[in-house]
Amino acid sequence: MGNNIWDLFVHRPYLYLQYSTNKESAVGKSRVNELLAKAPGEDRQKYVEDKEVNGDGNKIMTYVQVPERLVFTGLYMTVNAIASIPIFALALLIIILQFWFLMIAALAQGSETQASSNPNYQ
Repeated sequence: MGNNIWDLFVHRPYLYLQYSTNKESAVGKSRVNELLAKAPGEDRQKYVEDKEVNGDGNKIMTYVQVPERLVFTGLYMTVNAIASIPIFALALLIIILQFWFLMIAALAQGSETQASSNPNYQ
């Protein structure tokens, strides 16, 4: 489940923003990992210009495509916000149920103690 959440919220949007597709098989896993392995800076920028833009023809990584990427970012943020509601609800429910269990256990312990200290209780 963790991998599915990672793919939904991080990996697929990244692929679309960098390669205009959300299918890693179409891009190539080694190509994606090679770009991710580069540290930010001039070397990475040169790699993007030489290999991705000029070599592979990936024009989505150019400055001209920034408006398209911004629109997509807003769209994906909205979709991710909606998709995260059930995840947050489930996490909140787990916390609430833990406190509920503690409260029930404390009440049960308290009533057992009261009943055992009552001499008329049989």
